[in-house]
Amino acid sequence: MGPVESAQPARAVLIDQDETVVGEMGEHLTGPVRRHAGDPGDFPDSHRGVCAGQDTKDRLGARRQYHSTWPTDVHADECTGLGDSWHARGDAVASILPEDRRRHRLDRGDSTTRDPLALSPAFVPATRHLTVTPPGDHFPGSLPYAPSRRPDTGPKRSAVTKRPADLGQGGGEASLTRRVRLVRTVGFGATTAFSDGVLTVSHDEAGRLLAHPALASTRVSWVSPGESARIVKVLDAVEPRSKGPGGGGIFPGFLGPARPQGRGVTHVLRGAAVVAAGHLPRAQEAIVEMAGPAAALSPLGATHNLVVEFEPADGAAWEDVDDALRRGVLRLAVRLADAAAAADTEADAVETLTGGTAGHPTLPRVGVVTNLQTQGRFKDVFVYGRGFGASLPTLIDAGDLDDGAVVSGQFGHPGLKNPTYLHQNHPVVAALRARHGRDLVFAGVVLSPEPVDQAGKELISAHAARLCASAGFDAAVITKEGGGNADGDMALKMDALEDLGITAVGVFAEMAGAEGTAPPVVVAPERATAMVSTGNYDERLSLPAVSRAVGGTRIDLVGCDATAALDVPTAVVYCALSPLGWGRLTCREAA
Repeated sequence: MGPVESAQPARAVLIDQDETVVGEMGEHLTGPVRRHAGDPGDFPDSHRGVCAGQDTKDRLGARRQYHSTWPTDVHADECTGLGDSWHARGDAVASILPEDRRRHRLDRGDSTTRDPLALSPAFVPATRHLTVTPPGDHFPGSLPYAPSRRPDTGPKRSAVTKRPADLGQGGGEASLTRRVRLVRTVGFGATTAFSDGVLTVSHDEAGRLLAHPALASTRVSWVSPGESARIVKVLDAVEPRSKGPGGGGIFPGFLGPARPQGRGVTHVLRGAAVVAAGHLPRAQEAIVEMAGPAAALSPLGATHNLVVEFEPADGAAWEDVDDALRRGVLRLAVRLADAAAAADTEADAVETLTGGTAGHPTLPRVGVVTNLQTQGRFKDVFVYGRGFGASLPTLIDAGDLDDGAVVSGQFGHPGLKNPTYLHQNHPVVAALRARHGRDLVFAGVVLSPEPVDQAGKELISAHAARLCASAGFDAAVITKEGGGNADGDMALKMDALEDLGITAVGVFAEMAGAEGTAPPVVVAPERATAMVSTGNYDERLSLPAVSRAVGGTRIDLVGCDATAALDVPTAVVYCALSPLGWGRLTCREAA
């Protein structure tokens, strides 16, 4: 039976970590609702799924079905879909599922619970669900997990595969300690200093740290949560961190030697970010709202942002401008963290990330495969200060992410952007760390490039899967950066992992058109079926006018003043559909 019309309205809402509605995404998300046979839940017309058994060849170019984590009681054999039929919360939510998924089901989320996607006991008897809150109020997270139950057929990892004890969160018995200070108030002053939650920045010192022959001028300004303000032309964002004054080691390859880090003490200024904004080639319009319902769509909507604007020097090559800006922003971020480390104040929190994966032989080993965009200048990501495009997949210590081993240099697809800030605070890594030793073992992080040619994609995907097998992964959560091209990398890796007996879960954003009726992903896996949606790239947003804007005076995408009221796709809101798992947007029935 096909879908039937219902007069009941539906709405999409923003929720905080206690499931309290904090905003509504506007009338553009309200529309006719369709109810599928066997599905008690209602969804807007733009949030439809594909019924099991439906020929999806016309939609996706291949006969395949998708497992869907619907936010209502749904039997997977009655109605499955990726589309906008489901919006799993993007804050590191993933389901690592048994091979036979057809008769399992998910409980409908109760608005009084913290996680609307908690797994039902009917899903699998051994399933546990733990809501975790990684450090920082703007990183709420939950990661449902079900141990893999695989049939006896098909390829398996060799029984003699060694499971290294020195991979995972920190490696061996070593650890990383984060000494965290919370930024509550910001301003400018004669010196750069931090005391009792107040971060003060010197204009003169910031200018010296940013100065470079490729930059004619720079200027810095604060933009804080709750202001009637908008940041436009956002390029990258960095959380202030350091290894202590004179300690070196942070952002290896840029500010120090290209060496593995992730050990010792890292000083963190939480609640602040240094943000680069302005024009660079290939950069697409990126917006951060500091107030209103759309502020919660970006992690920068909840931070005090020191925005760096710039003018290129006459005759300077754009490549030099890009490099000068990146290094200057990193230096400035480190200086802010150094000021906090030097302050005669106690840390607000001390977080010790212990290492090692040994000691839990009965728990499933779950790792992360993070794809990095590698499409050349201005669409590249750096690992230890080097472009990653010519590299093979690499297994690294998660502590290296904390210490800035991965630095963003790509400026496309703002809604799907993974800035340096999110690599430092990798949401899936944070969720797995919180579960480590309880119901899973965090087995490590694999970084992988995203080649632009098919042969390269196939080679990299096969190599990444073998690397995961060698590291003893039982399951992996795969993340991406970019649009449709990156979907191909995700699909190939997911299938390659499943072929080696490793359960694969992909975190995708959808490109389903403004009405949600177009094919949701450009390339979908053929054998892997566990997929998590972070939302629809093309969903329209209505943003109110603001009092001031930084980063530019106009929004070229829509040809209007940067402070004007806007009607734009979700795609332009910085990190709104983060495929690293950050996010607060979900979908539920109207009351």
